[in-house]
Amino acid sequence: MNILLIAIIAMLVLGLLFGAVLAVASRVFTVEADPRTEEVYATLPQTNCGACGYGGCMAYAQTVVKGGEKTNLSARY
Repeated sequence: MNILLIAIIAMLVLGLLFGAVLAVASRVFTVEADPRTEEVYATLPQTNCGACGYGGCMAYAQTVVKGGEKTNLSARY
């Protein structure tokens, strides 16, 4: 066989193998997100300004859902 054909087949087999491993790993190591976080995030302005002291609205929403922050937090100037 031609060396080029062998290389192409080897890369195809490796690509399929690694793709299958990644597909299985993505199913096994899935992290479920709390649906309440998405609900709180949807009510926020989503400007990611950081004026409240958090890195963005998603970080604030996660903290509110965990119970570590009040829900009427205003900008800290």
